[in-house]
Amino acid sequence: MILSLPHLPQNYRVVEILNCRGLNAAKIIKQLRPTLKNINDRIAELDIQLKLSVELALNQLTSEEVFTLPDNEQQLIKVLQGIKNVE
Repeated sequence: MILSLPHLPQNYRVVEILNCRGLNAAKIIKQLRPTLKNINDRIAELDIQLKLSVELALNQLTSEEVFTLPDNEQQLIKVLQGIKNVE
């Protein structure tokens, strides 16, 4: 999904959700393998990313952004498949 973001309308809420999922996954990994090297650093990085994405989401303009279709059909198919797989 993250790789498909450049082809979607800019939506900071989606980025916030993905960052939250990443942070939650890292915390679960820490619970399962607390001795994993650099897991605390990764959690700290993801926490900062989440805070920044929340701030961006709050400051996002209220006007709707125009959706632009990808340049070719393959990109569009991948975007739609990515969205379908997330649901």
